[in-house]
Amino acid sequence: MSASRDRTDIPPEKMNEKHELNEQRERICINVARDSYLPRHTSRGQGGEVTQVVERWSPDQEVRGSNPNIGRFICPMYVPLCDQASNQCVNGFCELQAANQQLGCTCFNGFIKDPASPLVCHPIPPCNLMPGAPDQQCLNGWCQMLYNGNFGCQCKQGFQLSVTNPNICENIDECTQGTSNCPSSACIDMPGDYMCSACYPGYTLSAAGKCQSSYGANGAQQTWQEPNPWLWAWMWDSMLF
Repeated sequence: MSASRDRTDIPPEKMNEKHELNEQRERICINVARDSYLPRHTSRGQGGEVTQVVERWSPDQEVRGSNPNIGRFICPMYVPLCDQASNQCVNGFCELQAANQQLGCTCFNGFIKDPASPLVCHPIPPCNLMPGAPDQQCLNGWCQMLYNGNFGCQCKQGFQLSVTNPNICENIDECTQGTSNCPSSACIDMPGDYMCSACYPGYTLSAAGKCQSSYGANGAQQTWQEPNPWLWAWMWDSMLF
């Protein structure tokens, strides 16, 4: 049964209405525009979509039975791309995808998904084999030859290599990693850097947005090192009493 043949069975007034398959209500084919429809029979078209022979359904009363005039409605079939038990993913594994909350392939580190085949992950090529000039191949970094003769991305300050794609440099969040020189509540993460909106007592905010002390040796300014939580609590209590 082809998809084109199935579509000819749709009533003209329903041709442009959007339908979807609701897995939470006994596989009800819902007309999300207005009405709802309950599938009585399921078959698959050549395009992989599911054709539902449906009968009218209302939220307060389900009408089940035989009706020779029931129309056919094509609903998108949300079939998982992979199965966790058999795992058809090549160079990857099957898991729930955060983007659409459906099962799909996640590539192993060092592999990237084939846009034409969602079940296949290919090894990520070295940056010198990617299209574009060397300074365009590595996001937030540059491509250069490594000590072992291979090519790889070197990241700018404040960035680090992505664990899923070594040809991309991701921002380092100094605020959440605790590597900033200001209280975490006053830390503002920025691409490749951070800024402080406030400092600990005895430290001043520099023009660069960093907390500095003027009590170093010979009056030299020192960068603040955030103390352990217990030490900060002791310092705060000593100021109050």
